[in-house]
Parts: sequence; C-alpha cells; structure tokens
Amino acid sequence: MRIKKKILIGSCGGLVGSYLSRYYKSKGYYICGVDANPNCVTKFFLDKFLLIDKFDNISFVDSIVNILNNESIDYYIPTHSKEIPLISKYENFIREKTKSKFIVSNYDTFLKLDSKEEMNSNFSFAKIPVPKMYNFKELKDENLPVIYKKTFGSGSNGVQVIKNINTLSDFVNNYEEGNFYEYIDGDEYTVDCIYDNDSNLIAYNQRKRLKSMGGAVIITQNDYDFPIDDYIKTISKSFKFRGCVNFQYILKNSTPYFIDVNLRFPSGGLPLTVNSGIDIPMIILDIMDNNVIKNVKSCQFDKKIMYRYFNEIYEG
Repeated sequence: MRIKKKILIGSCGGLVGSYLSRYYKSKGYYICGVDANPNCVTKFFLDKFLLIDKFDNISFVDSIVNILNNESIDYYIPTHSKEIPLISKYENFIREKTKSKFIVSNYDTFLKLDSKEEMNSNFSFAKIPVPKMYNFKELKDENLPVIYKKTFGSGSNGVQVIKNINTLSDFVNNYEEGNFYEYIDGDEYTVDCIYDNDSNLIAYNQRKRLKSMGGAVIITQNDYDFPIDDYIKTISKSFKFRGCVNFQYILKNSTPYFIDVNLRFPSGGLPLTVNSGIDIPMIILDIMDNNVIKNVKSCQFDKKIMYRYFNEIYEG
C-alpha cells in the first residue's frame, strides 16, 4: 500500500488555504492544516487540524518546526501575507531543524517589496510604471483624487479614495501609517506567476479582475489582449522570486501601472489559473522535489471566466 505524502497548509482558514486543502486532498495527499482561529471552515476538508499561535507571537516559528517534525510533514505550504515573510526570515533555521520541504522568496526580496512604499520606489527604479507617490504636505487640489494605502496591508484593507481637499483634511488627522498615490482609473489585472528555486519564471497567467470582495476577486477572466510579457520579464530580472508570486496592475492608455506585488498565492483567482492549465499547486511540489518542469500550457488564447460563490456547512 502506497503511503500518502503529507502536506501542511499554513493559515488554512483563508480562501487560499481552503482551496489548496481541497485540491491536494483530491490528488490523494494527506492534508494537515494549522490556523490561529479554531472556527475555520477548512477543518472540514482536512485529515487533521491543529491550532497554532498568531504570527506576532515569538513562538510561532518554533511551533511550526514542532508540527513539521511531530506530524512527519513532507511539504509545508505557507499561505498568509504575514506568515510567509516570517518563514522567509527564519528559512535557514527551519531547514536546519526539519526535513520538510517548502519554498519562499528570499527575505531580501520581502524587504524590497513587502511594503507598498518600498514596492513603489523599487519598481520605479527598475523602470516599471507605477502611480506617483505623494507626501501629504505636497498634495493640492489639482492632485486629487488620490488613493490612500497602508504601508503594510492585505487586500483592500484601509484603502480609501480621497476626492477633495476637505475630505483629505478630515482624513489625515486619523489615518494610520501609509501613503497617498496617484489615482489611476482603468481596468485592473492580476498576473499569477510561478518561479523555480533559481528564480526562473516558469509560467504565468494574466487575468482581468471583474469583481472583488474585500480585496479577493470573486469574478475574474483570463485576458491577454494587452501584452504584458516584457514588463514581467523586466520585473523577473530585477528581483529574486521563488515559488508563487502575483502582480496587480491597472491598464490606462496602454500603460500598465503596477499597484501591488504579493509574494504568495493569489487570494482569489488561483483556481482559474489552475483550471486553465497552469497547475501551480502541483508545480510547487515538483519544484520542491527538484523535478524538471516542462510543457506548461499557455493560457494566452483562453478567455475562460471564473465565478466564486458561497456555500454553507453546519456544525453542531
């Protein structure tokens, strides 16, 4: 009898954790999941669920190491925007303490791109189009509207469009640490990318964001009408990525203004990319096993659309 390989899904309570748990389970793997919240729907799709400390607890990394060892985990898949940088920071420590395989981008890459301010500045330096960033003191009527974003944030949390000076004056007295950016009005896209251990781009899927909820897309469509290849190649040469990375840009007057980069799985549209032929979850496992990746299907002529909907599970 073949022994099932074990996968640990980090922060399994989110959209990505739920999807990956169900997807890997369908492929015959034994799936463990960890989360700080005991009331997460993903526990219904797991072989084993374990509670873990929150990311701001100093014992989080030690807890991960203990779980990886105690559960004899073959592959660890961190998913949360706060979990992954922490794993990257302590990558060498975790690799020394456990035999489990995982892949994250270098911590230096997180330092360059994890904050909205650093990402905007470093992309601009690499000659990648980005919205202009403003200091509050230099904002005038003619600069409006602008968009405010927290320095560190996930999804649309804290994002606000400022349309007039009065609103700006009221807002600035209460806002958290963040910056103001040129407001770009246009179609918004996400590019889902997968990189190997040597930071080589294996494949990507470009899709239009048609409808979102809380920053996560719920309706999205593959769309290659605008050629993004050269921009992605430039970004890939300028920064060292490993594993799954996604970029967001707004297209206006044939210029893609890059507004965000996430060194993790896309929170909403991953199922569309997988269903369209770029099986990122399985490619990730191949990369961790040092297998040669070949013959990945292109989605360039695929106009497939994905609709996400809610379903209910009852307990008790």
